[in-house]
Amino acid sequence: MRAVAIIPAFNEEQNIGLVVKETLKYVDAVYVVDNNSSDNTAGIARESGAIALIEHEKGAGAATAHGWRVCQWLASIGQCDIVVTLDGDGQHNPADIPHLVEPILKNNADIVLGSRFINQTTIPAYRKFGNDVITLCSNVYYKGDWVYDAQCGMRSFNKLALTALDIEEKSYGLIIEAIMKSRSLGLRIAEVPVQCIYRGLDQDSNMNPVKHGLSILLGIAKWRLKLWI
Repeated sequence: MRAVAIIPAFNEEQNIGLVVKETLKYVDAVYVVDNNSSDNTAGIARESGAIALIEHEKGAGAATAHGWRVCQWLASIGQCDIVVTLDGDGQHNPADIPHLVEPILKNNADIVLGSRFINQTTIPAYRKFGNDVITLCSNVYYKGDWVYDAQCGMRSFNKLALTALDIEEKSYGLIIEAIMKSRSLGLRIAEVPVQCIYRGLDQDSNMNPVKHGLSILLGIAKWRLKLWI
């Protein structure tokens, strides 16, 4: 089965080269979607072995959706059976990719979520609290299996999920969107432990954590009402 990785990236010239090289150990192709960076992210990605795409619309969701559409086309011509998503900043460990794809290869899942909490990865306290609230809200009143980390961007999808899911969110809300739509479609979801390295903790994100958290919670409400799950 042919596996392809999608890596959205914005101003990650310091990290993207190593991420691409390590990821290529476990997949057949890497697509780095440069979200209109002002540095040499795209150039270094190409030098490291990736296919670099440019997405001018701002947002991790927009960048991921660009790569997603490319992988849907690849699937239509028999060139993509599994998609793996991970970040370009070095927080995710590409060595976890085999664990993410194993349930798909064994036909035990359509989507595999990376979980930072199964083996208790150290995470900044405010992020852990925010993730716990978001995860609880995404699970409450849902009659199927709960997920334990609704906000980890390291995931894998089989061809069925890739074909069935379309990404609409332009921000990090795409992570919740994928869970909600997958549940609505009856896709099988599994979770496996993954590592996450926080470099400098609070320096990892330019987003206001309160505004970010509220936007995700509003996204949960929107998709629950829209999909009625």
